[in-house]
Amino acid sequence: QALTFLAKWYFYFMKRNYYRLQNDFENAGKYCRKEVELFESNPHIAKEQESLYANSLITMRSTSLN
Repeated sequence: QALTFLAKWYFYFMKRNYYRLQNDFENAGKYCRKEVELFESNPHIAKEQESLYANSLITMRSTSLN
């Protein structure tokens, strides 16, 4: 089980991208939501890593459209 923010983020990021490559948008969306929830539960990191947070939000939006 991942313990740090970064370890959790990488895990969710890799799972999301794996499922997107498999065209499994349901599971990709699940891990994308986990990414966003991770940032939202750590607002200081979301502020420091705005581009990663924005990417997660944009990807969640595009994944939900599929």
